[in-house]
Amino acid sequence: MSDIPLDDFEKRLEQLVGGRVRCAEADAVEQALSAFYRGAYRRCLDALALAEAGPWVLALREAASALLAGRPQLGVRPCFEALRRGASGPDLYAVLVTLLLASGDRARAYRVLREGIRRAPAHPVLRRQMEAMGVRKPPVVRFLPRSHPVNRWLGRVRHRYRGAHA
Repeated sequence: MSDIPLDDFEKRLEQLVGGRVRCAEADAVEQALSAFYRGAYRRCLDALALAEAGPWVLALREAASALLAGRPQLGVRPCFEALRRGASGPDLYAVLVTLLLASGDRARAYRVLREGIRRAPAHPVLRRQMEAMGVRKPPVVRFLPRSHPVNRWLGRVRHRYRGAHA
């Protein structure tokens, strides 16, 4: 027999079956994510103190700590480790993109962002991140690499005459 009181057992059963009462841990993770997206990393860590330590929670805790310390590259590895362990979800991709952009790795951030949008096309945070990153115009001479001097010069000319957003 379990040592859980009957009242507590009924509440937990209601959470599982009825769905009317939300779990405190889910609320803590939701509050932590909300704080993370707002840039309130200290509040994120405070909210995660109530959550059970799993791969996703540990990755979010490391990400918030790394950003709070001003060293976002330290939070990248735990997020990739959580993905490797199967803790997927669009929020983990959004956190990872935030870390990669803050550490200056724009190319890797774009690849992770594309993968996140492929898995969850309607996720609002991933969509906002994609809009914020923007899309580069194709090179003027498409059969030459973007870094070729001809493309670089023609790109500057195109930018000057069309404007940055044309």
